[in-house]
Amino acid sequence: MGLLSVNLAENGYDIVIERGALYSVGCRCAAIGLKGLAVVVSNPTVASLYGAALRISLEGAGYRVASIEIPDGEEYKNSQTLNRLYDDLLEAGVDRSSFIVALGGGVVGDVAGYAAATWLRGIPFVQVPTTLLAQVDSSVGGKTGIDHPKGKNLIGAFYQPRLVVIDVDTLSTLVPRQFRAGIAEVIKYGVVIDLPFFEYIESHVDELRALNSDVLEEIILRCCRLKAEVVEQDEKEGGVRAILNYGHTLGHAFEALAGYRDMVHGEAVAVGMALAARISLFQGECSESDRQRICDLIVQCGLSIEIPPFDRQLLINALSTDKKSKSGTITFISNRGIGAYTMTRHTPDELLWMSGVESDDDIIDDLELYEEIEILVDDEAEDDLYGHQPFVWQETPVTETELPDSTPGSCLPDPLATATLAELYVSQGFVERALTIYYGLSAANPADETLRGRITELEGRGNGSLAVASEPHALYDDENAVAEAGAADFPIPSVPRSGRADTAVTVLNGWLENIKRMKAESVR
Repeated sequence: MGLLSVNLAENGYDIVIERGALYSVGCRCAAIGLKGLAVVVSNPTVASLYGAALRISLEGAGYRVASIEIPDGEEYKNSQTLNRLYDDLLEAGVDRSSFIVALGGGVVGDVAGYAAATWLRGIPFVQVPTTLLAQVDSSVGGKTGIDHPKGKNLIGAFYQPRLVVIDVDTLSTLVPRQFRAGIAEVIKYGVVIDLPFFEYIESHVDELRALNSDVLEEIILRCCRLKAEVVEQDEKEGGVRAILNYGHTLGHAFEALAGYRDMVHGEAVAVGMALAARISLFQGECSESDRQRICDLIVQCGLSIEIPPFDRQLLINALSTDKKSKSGTITFISNRGIGAYTMTRHTPDELLWMSGVESDDDIIDDLELYEEIEILVDDEAEDDLYGHQPFVWQETPVTETELPDSTPGSCLPDPLATATLAELYVSQGFVERALTIYYGLSAANPADETLRGRITELEGRGNGSLAVASEPHALYDDENAVAEAGAADFPIPSVPRSGRADTAVTVLNGWLENIKRMKAESVR
């Protein structure tokens, strides 16, 4: 038996992982002091398989039991289903001394958990997950909620269960498609947290797909342990917990555009992870061999990495409603090598461009610059550039790029120079760096009085090192002026130019400089 504890200040609980654990749910609920009516919420498929066994277990422990079924499928994770569930809870006479038992996959757990969080301002609930995805991910951590037609999980609450009971035997009746979908969440942990775990999955793919009990128990145990450690550090996703969204940003957009029917959650996450790995390569955070290794494992586990043929503008709209979106940008989780992570912020358009979704592949293929980037991150240089960083439990600052020393001379050309990034620098105290971006933006948009006004305001707040010319924009059109002024005082920004090809060159140049910097630092 695997027994883990999620140690939270006020809402801690145990996770039980054991074959046949379904029959011990009743006595375990009694052991933690749950009383009153036990309301089992499930779907018709799972209820027909395991509802009777769970009822026997609960009744054997002295509980009165009521059963409620909700429709099966992500498309029913909505307000209509939730309101019908409220009606059934009212009819069953559920009061504050009652508790809910969620028997099923992620949809059942999310909807039943949110009902528990909101019914009578909160009653206890227990998670009994029966799918691989729910067992390794959604049943642990207290995320509950429903979808909105325009976005996934936009309505919800953090509400921890009182107990999680995982019976590995329930996976024997799981349809293959849903089982494969769960593997996507398993891979996620290895990619952004634990390289040895990633290697374990690689070496046990055949046993995993064959539902080998020993391998399944080990994988579920390690996933739950990793997630418990993350949740203990950040219960309500104020920092490091966001890393568990790896692959989910684009994945959620695909799900929403598929109407939560044509792609199940894990399938969408699998494609999202493949694209996240591509973005990580583009950012210089991982090597091509890392990206290929991640994609190979996804495919070996029976999942597709093919990008769904959705309209690009619809994807941008879906990304804009992502719950991690703020002021037009999204916190994005990239893999740093394999086994570590980084957080950045990007606009939806930037994410799609870097991921290659409906991208200008004909432009990229023609750029020798892109080939040079690939040379710099080949296998031989991998250890020097990236290595495999151990996972460190600390909140990672969410920034557009990692911020170097604050002196103007250390500023690197930023590949994604936007007003949003400039204001982020201002909030971090890097006024000179913000001015650098605004000078470039104003050079590209000389008629924009708002930009000029912001420059004047920031020049009054800065130390004046960047404001030595009455027309600073001219510096970016005159290389000699830059040389005379001194590169340390006038780092050349990435100036947005019209045309997708120019944008491509600008972005790639920025990443190339960052990669060269990392290589130079590793040599020193």
